[in-house]
Amino acid sequence: CKPCIAEMPAISKWKEKYPSVYFFSATYNTAEQALPIIQRRNFTYTHLVNISDTILDLVGNGGFPCTIIVDENGTVVHVESGTSPKQLYDLEETIKQLHNQYK
Repeated sequence: CKPCIAEMPAISKWKEKYPSVYFFSATYNTAEQALPIIQRRNFTYTHLVNISDTILDLVGNGGFPCTIIVDENGTVVHVESGTSPKQLYDLEETIKQLHNQYK
């Protein structure tokens, strides 16, 4: 979706800035549908494709993009639906805290 694609450059930058944090995206689209977008925009993190409704059942359908931050113990520490400059700032602050905690 367009909001997801709009958020993806920030995630690529965060991946480079916070190497101790793992980043991935998930889409219900097939690899054939997602790959041209990923390659054209040079998104450098892991992309999961063809996810099932089970994933949506787990994270909810509060809007996309849905960004989930999980700590190294597997605990969900932040969930954000949608995207805005404030939301991106809040997400990066949480990621920065985890990065500093685990490096």
